[in-house]
Amino acid sequence: MFTNKEMLAGVIRKRLDGIGTPKFKCLLDHPSQWKGVIKAALEMRLDSPWLIRQARSSLCGPTVFMQVLAEKCPAIYVTYIFDLIEHGKATIGGLHIKPSRSCMNWHARLSNGAGSAMDPIEAVDWIALASLRDSENSLFNYDQESDQFAGITLPGGLESWFKKVDLFRTVDRKTNIVFDKGLNNFLRAASAAQSGSKVCLFLGSKVFSLEHFPGKGKVPADHWAIMAERENITIGGDSIPMVINKLNTEGEKYRDGLYDKRVRFSCQTWGIKAYPIDIARKPLALSEFLDFYYGFIIVR
Repeated sequence: MFTNKEMLAGVIRKRLDGIGTPKFKCLLDHPSQWKGVIKAALEMRLDSPWLIRQARSSLCGPTVFMQVLAEKCPAIYVTYIFDLIEHGKATIGGLHIKPSRSCMNWHARLSNGAGSAMDPIEAVDWIALASLRDSENSLFNYDQESDQFAGITLPGGLESWFKKVDLFRTVDRKTNIVFDKGLNNFLRAASAAQSGSKVCLFLGSKVFSLEHFPGKGKVPADHWAIMAERENITIGGDSIPMVINKLNTEGEKYRDGLYDKRVRFSCQTWGIKAYPIDIARKPLALSEFLDFYYGFIIVR
């Protein structure tokens, strides 16, 4: 009786054996090495999907999509990668991916290591992430890691990918782009994460790096991250169910006092499974966090 891991290993070996000339130049340039590197990189990401990472690129939207796909539907993730390598195109449900020639010609780093946020993007992630983003761009190619504008994924775009693949029971989006979201929206996201749903948060990325925060409304939404699921998310030391219960029983007085309380939770982002939301500022008040918070996409 084969385990899922053994079955996936067999699929990887079979697909690698069947590929002659890959469509991506970052693999073509290393004819004797690329198969071993891609095999090792895929095995790492199947074991730990959070290792799928954007590195220095602006591909955070495709990253959270692929992390969810690799965890929930690993065989489809593997097939997607190899279809792109072998044919230069792939289909997942109703989502059709066909990157441009310039995207396939970019020199991504051939490495099977996890790397860091400051390293260039690895070939296996470039193939998965840049191909998706480039295929969805009607006016601009995404053909180099430094291209920030063409790599941006807006909430409607990410939502449509999750819906088009037809692999998930529900996809629920509640986001803004210009105006940050409030407490009720965050509590809904946190409750969903604690119940085991995949919750993609739309954030101002500077929440992870600024020690001294700018004023309200001056931090744009520019980053997607997955809320760590089933962890102890707290506000003022209270769990989310306790916060909701107190809001229902104590009302506005309790709500008003919440905004100065410390918020604590982690996100899956930049190749790290649990990246603390308050890594740049301890304690991080709820009111400060909400200035960087623009909503969620919940995938079940």
